[in-house]
Amino acid sequence: MTLNIFDNHADRVRMANIAQVVNVLQAMILTEGKKMVLTPTYHVFALFRAHQDAMMVPVRLTSRMVVVNSDSLPAVNCSASIDSLGEMHVSLCNVDPDAAAHVVIRPGHYSVTGVSGEVLTADRMNARNTFDHPDAVRPVSFGGASLTAAGLEADLPPMSVVMLSLHGDVRLEPAQPVKINNPAPGLHYSYFETSADGMPAFSALTPKSAGSVDSVVLPREIRDSNFGVVYDGFIKIPKQGVYTFSTTSDDGSVLVIDGKMVVSNDGRHAPLERSGVIQLQSGFHRFRILYFQAGGGYDLSASIGGPGIRNQVIPSGMLFREK
Repeated sequence: MTLNIFDNHADRVRMANIAQVVNVLQAMILTEGKKMVLTPTYHVFALFRAHQDAMMVPVRLTSRMVVVNSDSLPAVNCSASIDSLGEMHVSLCNVDPDAAAHVVIRPGHYSVTGVSGEVLTADRMNARNTFDHPDAVRPVSFGGASLTAAGLEADLPPMSVVMLSLHGDVRLEPAQPVKINNPAPGLHYSYFETSADGMPAFSALTPKSAGSVDSVVLPREIRDSNFGVVYDGFIKIPKQGVYTFSTTSDDGSVLVIDGKMVVSNDGRHAPLERSGVIQLQSGFHRFRILYFQAGGGYDLSASIGGPGIRNQVIPSGMLFREK
C-alpha cells in the first residue's frame, strides 16, 4: 500500500528509503552464518522495480471497503506507469485477508494487446520464509488476468500483491518532427546579464553575447551571479516513443520541445532535478532551454530517457543547430 501511495504522489515524493534492510524488523534479507533468506518484503520491492524510472500514469480507483479492527479502508489500491519501452505496469494490492477481489481495468489511452504478471500471496497473514523453508512465500506467475473489449479484468487472491505487465501502445498523437536546413552539431546560446528571482522575460532583453556549444553546458563568459542563458536548436530523436526529459539546475530552468514546456524547474533554489514526459516521432524536434542564476552556486544539466536510451545526460550527438 505504501509503495502505491508513493508512486501516485511521485510529483512530490522524490525519494523514499526503507530504513531496515538486513536482520531487523521488516528486513528484506535475513542471514544466519552462511545462510540467507529473502523475505516477503524483499519480493514486494522486487516487484515494484518495474515502476522505477518510468512515467507515472494517474489512476482513478473505485473499490469496496474492508474493515480491519475498527478502521475502514479500500480493499484494493493500485498505481501504474509506462516504461521507456512503452510497456505499462499496474501494481495491485488486495488488503482483504479473507476475500478475493475482481478488478476491471480501463487503461484509457493505452491499447492493450497482451498481459502477463506475477503475484505474491500466501494461505495465512503471518506466512514467512525461514532458513528451513526459504521459498515458502515468493512471487509466482499470475494467470488471473484476461483481455476484454474495454481493457482487461483480473481476479486478485486475498492478501495479495499483483504486478501486471501490459503489452501494447500509447494511443496519443506524437509530436511531429520538423525539417531543418544545414544541420550542424551543437546548440546556439544567448547570454544575458540580468537580476531576477524567477525566469526573466528574455525576449525583452538584449544578449550580452552569443555563440554555440556542443551540449547543454554553461558558456565561458558567465559571471558568478545574476545572469541567464537561452539555448536554441534541435534534438534528433532516434525512435518514436515516450521520452522523459529532466533538468538539474541552480537556480531555475525550463525545457521546451516543439513549443511545449516539458520540464518546469523555475524559481530560485539549490540544485534540484525536475522531469517531464512527451511522446515524440523520430526525427528533429525544436529544442530550447532557458536558465537563470540569481546568487550562490550555479549548476545546469539536462537528461533524457526513452526507447533504447537509459536515463543519461543528453549526448552531444543528439543536439543540432542550423548553420
